[in-house]
Amino acid sequence: MAYEIKWTADARRDYTEIISYLYDQWGFESADQFTDKLKLQLDLLRKYAFMGKKHRTFSSVHEFVLGKHQTLYYTVFENTVLLINIRDNRRSK
Repeated sequence: MAYEIKWTADARRDYTEIISYLYDQWGFESADQFTDKLKLQLDLLRKYAFMGKKHRTFSSVHEFVLGKHQTLYYTVFENTVLLINIRDNRRSK
C-alpha cells in the first residue's frame, strides 16, 4: 500500500527555514542535498509509513531522523502520512 504524503503549514515553514539556513550558511549545494535526501526519505515513508520510531510522549506521532541534524515528526491515519514538523536539531526554536 502506498501512502499519500501531506504537509502541515508548520512542516512547510520548517522546511523553508531549514533550506534558507543551509543556503545562507553553506550555499546552494548543501540546500539542494538536503532537499534530495528529504525526497528519498519521503519516498520510503510512502511505502513504509510506520518505519519511524514512536515518539516517547505522543504515541500517535512517529519520528524519523533525516540526518544528524534534522528530525521529521509525522502521524499516520488511513492512507495518509501527515508531516507535522521538521526540527533542525542544531538550532533552538
